[in-house]
Amino acid sequence: LELREAYEGIHPGPYMSPKHWNYVDFGSDVPAEQIRDLVDHSYALVVAGLRRSDRVHLATLGAARANLEEEGG
Repeated sequence: LELREAYEGIHPGPYMSPKHWNYVDFGSDVPAEQIRDLVDHSYALVVAGLRRSDRVHLATLGAARANLEEEGG
């Protein structure tokens, strides 16, 4: 709720629980760094709710992607 008071571009999520989800208008007063922080936080919440086996698989995919990027692929 603090974010909604701080930025005109953050509103209650229209299709999810408005208590827990926000809608961010990218063309608004919300700085890009704040949007990145919100996305990172949301991603962490979703990953935390996954089964352990799925979290391990996701981490494996992330490591493989990092290796490809290092190799220039």
